Amino acid sequence: MQKDMKNEYSAILGNNIKKYREMNKMTQIELAKNLNIKQSTVSQYESGDRDPSTQMIYKICEILQIDFN
Repeated sequence: MQKDMKNEYSAILGNNIKKYREMNKMTQIELAKNLNIKQSTVSQYESGDRDPSTQMIYKICEILQIDFN
C-alpha cells in the first residue's frame, strides 16, 4: 500500500473508532479495558499513529456494536 493511502486509511479508521466509541458513551480507558490493552494504544489507533490488527478490529466492532460487513 502506498504511504499516502496508508495514512488516509489510518486516519479514516481512527476517526471511525473515535466516533463509534463516543456514540457508545465510552472513554478511551473503558474501551482499552474491554480490549485488554493500554489507553495509549487506543489513543494511537484513534490518531492514526498505529493500526489495529484485523483481530483487534473485530473486537472493537463487537464492543462498539458495529457491523463489520
